[in-house]
Amino acid sequence: MKYKEYLEAKGLPDTEESKNKYFEEYGNQLHKFIYRDFLERVKGILKEKYEIFLQKRRELGEHDLKVLNILGFITFQEQVKLFIEIAKDYALEPEDGYNVNFTIKSIETDRIIADEGIITYIPIYTKDKKNYLVSISKFEAIKRDYSAISQESQVITDFKDIVKAALAKNASDLHIKPKDNFYYVFFRINKDFVMMPNMTMSKSQGVQLVRSLKTQASRYTKGSFNPSISSQVQDARMSYEDLSTDVRLVFAPMPNLEDEMVVGRLLRKRGIQGNLSRLGYLENDIAILQDAINRKGGLFVISGITNSGKSMAIANMLSTVQDKNVLTVEDPVEYQIINKNITQFQIFEAQVEELKSTFVDFTKAFKRADPDIVFVGEWRNEQELSKAIEELAFAGQLVFTTLHINSAFVFYD
Repeated sequence: MKYKEYLEAKGLPDTEESKNKYFEEYGNQLHKFIYRDFLERVKGILKEKYEIFLQKRRELGEHDLKVLNILGFITFQEQVKLFIEIAKDYALEPEDGYNVNFTIKSIETDRIIADEGIITYIPIYTKDKKNYLVSISKFEAIKRDYSAISQESQVITDFKDIVKAALAKNASDLHIKPKDNFYYVFFRINKDFVMMPNMTMSKSQGVQLVRSLKTQASRYTKGSFNPSISSQVQDARMSYEDLSTDVRLVFAPMPNLEDEMVVGRLLRKRGIQGNLSRLGYLENDIAILQDAINRKGGLFVISGITNSGKSMAIANMLSTVQDKNVLTVEDPVEYQIINKNITQFQIFEAQVEELKSTFVDFTKAFKRADPDIVFVGEWRNEQELSKAIEELAFAGQLVFTTLHINSAFVFYD
């Protein structure tokens, strides 16, 4: 029932009180009619794509409006036009200047608007906000503000917000993976590979995010990293001082050489002070490790799979060392060890061969630097590095290193 028909049927004057009663009685009902018509219009527009929309809605568990925008089928801006067009059929004819709080519970929206005698709403996906019926002049201001927001910021904020979410969930790594015209975000949490459905992006949004990230990373990455290259695997780095976190990045091209997968290792800048019991080591284990750290020389190797805590265990052990000169070389320095006896170095990959500094270079240099203990972050499968590590150990230094293998017995093969 239209507003004027309502007044005639009820025998009411056109007052604010009458308007409030009308919207109280018919507001939610009106919304249902408009939204029903909207879904019918969507079905007609999408046709064979409608099943894809339903499948993705089930997969993501998100609202219709957001799923349509993520898919790129009907963007938020296009949805606004549809709602206004549909609302013309209901022609509520509100007066310019009429303003009343108006909450709709059945759908998450941002604002109810009045424009050209039409009542409808802008379907911006947002939670915990009331909806308002506003005057045309106020609506024009809203439209200007809304248009000023870039599409990138509407969809998914930026890489820093992904990092914040990963830190909040205590993740060790984050992954951005392109698949079937979408970009999916996963976190590595306690060794589990967990998808973040609310961060799913369309292909265009994902490509834009990766390009932006590569541009930002070029400011923090020394060496041969080139943000314009997408056809080869590249390593890079990001740094967020306000989060006390660095991110070690790997960009890997997909078979089409257009899309790229991104893997980020979160490197929290937290000082390490020895407490092996907090890492889950038993008293007998700690006694064995303490015996190793007190030896005069030799080679100590910790093996394990990725994210098993190899570097953290060694960092905790080294933090307790007193009266000895300790030198480390890592790629990257994952943990800042709180101990004045320890100097930590990081290798440097450069495009010019003469400027590179590698594990081999540092390990050879350490022989002339009078160390008592040396930590080589990763024992890679390189004959020259193996020889340099063995020479250090045989020369009387105590050498610590790690191996990426799933069993300690593989070391002897």
